[in-house]
Amino acid sequence: MVILVVEDFLVEVVRAIPGKAVKEKNMMRFTFIFFLFVSGWVVAQKPVPELWGTRVHDDARVLKQETVEALESQLKAYEDSTSNQIAILTISSLEGEVIEEYSLRVAEKWKLGQKDKDNGVLLLIAVDDHKMRIEVGHGLEGVLTDAQCNRIIRNEMAPAFRRADFDGGIIAAVNGIVAAIGGEYSADDIGDLIELSTTARILIGLGIYAF
Repeated sequence: MVILVVEDFLVEVVRAIPGKAVKEKNMMRFTFIFFLFVSGWVVAQKPVPELWGTRVHDDARVLKQETVEALESQLKAYEDSTSNQIAILTISSLEGEVIEEYSLRVAEKWKLGQKDKDNGVLLLIAVDDHKMRIEVGHGLEGVLTDAQCNRIIRNEMAPAFRRADFDGGIIAAVNGIVAAIGGEYSADDIGDLIELSTTARILIGLGIYAF
């Protein structure tokens, strides 16, 4: 279908070029260049797995089977009671893709949450890249803010992942997401406190030096 559309487009472009030989030559050039461009764009994108009606997709194979089953049961019960849909995807690598772009493509393909509420959440973990992201639908952005997502990643997942405890980290992250949506997540942001303390020490040091 794409090739046919491209070919029709190129035909219209070449018709505007005078001379039969020139038309044929340019037609070949346009087709070849455009084919390389389209092929490169398709190959560069990491494929998005199918949702298949499940909420936990451990493509990186880092979770125990009992953890997958427990999370699937927990998320189904949560979705049935609130209509909010949370899905998990672990992958080995982003293969050069930007995590923000890939998570958006996954969320768009999976169509998480209800269409009229846009109340879906995607928890994406790229294991080998050491990257994590929580993609939030517009309907939940007011309660599950960027700051809350960053705290959940930093305080719940990162410490467990450093111990290679992916089961514990993902379970803690899901519980944090559910608590944040319910207005009950209040973990201390240790990272911010450390950063603030370091900044304060620097300012004090500069003040003493200036004096």
